Amino acid sequence: AGTTVVLIAVFLSQFTSFPLDGAAGLLVAVLVLAGGVKILKDTISPLLGEPPSTQFVEELQNRLLQCEGITGVHDIIIHNYGPNQYFATAHAEIEQHSDLLSAHDMLERAEVEIGKNMPVHLILHCDPYNPEDQEGKTWRVRLEDKVKNIDPHFKLYDFRLKKAGQQPLLYCHILIPRNYVLSPEEILAGLNKEMNQYSPAPVLKIDFIHPYI
Repeated sequence: AGTTVVLIAVFLSQFTSFPLDGAAGLLVAVLVLAGGVKILKDTISPLLGEPPSTQFVEELQNRLLQCEGITGVHDIIIHNYGPNQYFATAHAEIEQHSDLLSAHDMLERAEVEIGKNMPVHLILHCDPYNPEDQEGKTWRVRLEDKVKNIDPHFKLYDFRLKKAGQQPLLYCHILIPRNYVLSPEEILAGLNKEMNQYSPAPVLKIDFIHPYI
């Protein structure tokens, strides 16, 4: 493109007294500068870190959910270290009654399976849950319903039920978008108001988390 501009300027300069060669030189300099900026950006962006595509994240989630024993996935963090070179960590929900060795082997098989099908070196963190805790299930369903009433895009995970005498203590994480219209304090106040309809009213211990990706 720069050569073409110069040739056109040389040809037209014989028909005018306007310094076309100078204007052409300036235009070529701008084109070279713009090209240099683009090359610099393309080089630096992977080094500084780029967010993975939505399709890539969804594929990783779907493949993990197809692995034996994994019923939920969250807190995915992905680092790009060049073309088709990804390192990732994630939390995988598995049943609590699995013994330690079985849980380790289960997650290791999932890591290997992902590595075979995707350019990802994956490390999984175990998040156990008890599928036989009916009281815990009841409180989780209640809280999830109230969370969805505020925003169906919120995601509740790492739920735990503890007791202080007869009063339930509900611990969990809730994933919310960054710069959400409501603050975490406002969301918590709304959930407390809704959950107070139950007797005994639970105490909510909630950590609000923003997505990593």
